[in-house]
Amino acid sequence: MLIVTQLAMRWLGFVPEVPVEENVEQTAEPVSGAPILAGDGQESFIALGSYDPQKNEKYLAYFNTRGASLDRIELVERDDDNKLKYGVIEFKYGYLGYLAPVTTGEDDPGVRVRVVGDGTPAHKAGIEAGDILTSVDTTALTSVEDLDNVLRQTQAGDKVEVQFKRDGQLNTVEIELAEKPLQVIDPQPFPPVDPAQEKVNTPFPSMLTTLTRVNNQISGEDEPDSIPSMAQSNWSIAASDGRSVTFKLVLANVASEVKEAVETAENSGAAETAGAGERGSDGQGKIPGPLEGQIEVSKTYSLADLNDEHSYHLGLNLEFANKGEASQRLAFRQHGPNSIVNESWWTSVGKTRDVKWSLDGEEDDVRAATILEYARENQDFPSASIWEVGETVPTLDYLVTDSQFFAAGFVGKKEVPGIGLSVTDVRTVLAEPLEGISDKSARVPNTSFFVDTNEFEVPSGETVSQELRLFVGPKLDKLLQSYGMKNVIEYGWFRTIARTLGGVMHFFQGIVGNFGVAIIMLTILVRGCMHPLSRKQVRSTQMMGFLKPQMEKI
Repeated sequence: MLIVTQLAMRWLGFVPEVPVEENVEQTAEPVSGAPILAGDGQESFIALGSYDPQKNEKYLAYFNTRGASLDRIELVERDDDNKLKYGVIEFKYGYLGYLAPVTTGEDDPGVRVRVVGDGTPAHKAGIEAGDILTSVDTTALTSVEDLDNVLRQTQAGDKVEVQFKRDGQLNTVEIELAEKPLQVIDPQPFPPVDPAQEKVNTPFPSMLTTLTRVNNQISGEDEPDSIPSMAQSNWSIAASDGRSVTFKLVLANVASEVKEAVETAENSGAAETAGAGERGSDGQGKIPGPLEGQIEVSKTYSLADLNDEHSYHLGLNLEFANKGEASQRLAFRQHGPNSIVNESWWTSVGKTRDVKWSLDGEEDDVRAATILEYARENQDFPSASIWEVGETVPTLDYLVTDSQFFAAGFVGKKEVPGIGLSVTDVRTVLAEPLEGISDKSARVPNTSFFVDTNEFEVPSGETVSQELRLFVGPKLDKLLQSYGMKNVIEYGWFRTIARTLGGVMHFFQGIVGNFGVAIIMLTILVRGCMHPLSRKQVRSTQMMGFLKPQMEKI
């Protein structure tokens, strides 16, 4: 019913192929007091899908090499009239395309483009990643905010003159802006939840992967010592064809300082054992890492087959290739998406981003306010477990975060029970720094979750794969049921009645092709069905009016 309301309101009113990179040796260096980082220090972005209506894509999804993470997703599906099926309700302005822009600096003022999505106005005009935008119309660009402010004064169909530098040459191009798609995953919404906040709280990246166990080392809440951070290292792009992208990261041991570890061992009365076992032959307090050789990790994101009835999802394939001579045992943590859109003022205050799941068919949820409260009370370990193990280990059927109209998270396949992972724990978590939450933004906290896997063995020279399916889409009843999510939409106490009326309204919409008219037809139908009761009520009221004077006389 809620998604229909949005549609009724609207009624009223191949990215360039990325070249395959050669096997580039990635360096890793320990940084004092910071995670060990591997790869090139410069993060880059890549887009999958297309805004081009001829390609019939549902998504234009953007990914970041930093942590091989999901940056954002735009819904670009079209209706029968070739209009965006899920558009923006408020703050409609001209769409140039998401560019992952960054300010270049005072020496060379402008805004550097880091990604250009296929089929977007910027792509059609010939803008490329690496270009530096210097002005739009007569406004000089000295910051990303300048670009945003100029575009917010436009509307779809407007033409703007854009100046940009490429290889030192200044170029000018005229770009016709398009209709702005809805960003269902948006870490930088406009306006922010708390516009008065001096510094907007930056959410954590979506879909990060970290190791929780490497052979005999258990990492707990942090990543393992002495190996590069999977969450903060800059992965390389191994391949992309516009509908899938593969990121790679090689993990190898990096010796690190263990002064704190030795001090802890001394305090526990185990100084001699720890000192002898942890200090290297150079006596400088270095220890080898937990890996037996190298592990090459690959993360492949892929868009769903458009011919598949289940096409509101992305595939995520994780591969762990053992390059060492000994078998290794690993376990990992897969984080989910966050920054689900709360697109208008009345939805952002009316529905928080809650986490919902199903264990062995039993559906449950936890409210965003509860997740925030737990994080505030348990700042050392802010994630709360929702994993309930009884006599048998349960099957996790789905796990999503939802807003008023949309949901995103892990779902299963019909032929395979569960989400595809052997699970040891499932936890909800706040997806933004706790210290950056203001009193106003606390009303709509950014929430997410992660899944911890069982330990698995990777024999020498072999590769172990783990597959997940990430649902990102509208909360349409039939669509959710097709993915095994029956009760994600909250109908309240009258679920059966509401779902029945929703089915009737969709039937009317199928006849007339318009949800506004369908709502009117449903209203007439309901009033017609209620007429006998209403008629009796009116007659009873009239009878009481007739009897009242007689009763007063008596």
